[in-house]
Amino acid sequence: MRYKFVIPGRLPGLNEFIDANRKNAKMGNNMKQQAQAKVGVFIRYGLKQAKIRRRVNMTYIWYEEDRRRDKDNISSFGRKVIQDALVKNGYLENDGWKQIGNIRDFYEVDRDNPRIVVILEEEEMTGKEEIEKIAGLIRRLEFAHEGVMYDTDGCDEELITSGDIMLMKSALAAYMEVIAERWNQ
Repeated sequence: MRYKFVIPGRLPGLNEFIDANRKNAKMGNNMKQQAQAKVGVFIRYGLKQAKIRRRVNMTYIWYEEDRRRDKDNISSFGRKVIQDALVKNGYLENDGWKQIGNIRDFYEVDRDNPRIVVILEEEEMTGKEEIEKIAGLIRRLEFAHEGVMYDTDGCDEELITSGDIMLMKSALAAYMEVIAERWNQ
């Protein structure tokens, strides 16, 4: 799944943040919290009720009004604020290696409309991950019992039969073989 949101204007640069911290640690923290609150508003507006379930690769497009700030100054503090805001607003579980894959930055000049475009792309499940998921489902089915009520579709509970259990096991096992073949190629 691909998600996108836009933050109008620009965020403070790393140099501004360092200067604020040198003057007073509280001043630096306030700068970060204010930037994070601003970013949070645009994240919620852009992502709405999105459910990010997989690790994401992130692309940032930084539109500056001119070329006065160097690229590293523009993006270093901004990435930290944006990723922390994604966590704080519940779109990412954390901003570590398990949740964020690759990060790319692009820089453009737009005097009339400075902004930050952020694109999150969920990584596809690898063959190994698919096999592990299916194997887990098969293990869970081994504990299924005939005559027990299961919520199979998120709406109503249904009585599961031994035939249902066997059918699900064989379907999952066949799917696992297909994935294993594809993964080994």
